[in-house]
Amino acid sequence: MRREIEDLKRAILFAFYPVFTILCSYLGWNFFEQRMVIFKIWYQVSIVIWFILAVRVGAIFSLDFLYL
Repeated sequence: MRREIEDLKRAILFAFYPVFTILCSYLGWNFFEQRMVIFKIWYQVSIVIWFILAVRVGAIFSLDFLYL
């Protein structure tokens, strides 16, 4: 049950990322003057999300190698 809750939390986090990306691109096209600010916000949020993903996947693979 605990594993399902963790998977659900991760799925919710990564489900909002495409929505956030679409929203940022829409705002970037419609608000031309703030395009760089919107891009910087999107870029920083993307770095955090991809870092979390890399750490989680790296931790999963490193634990798998311990049991070989």
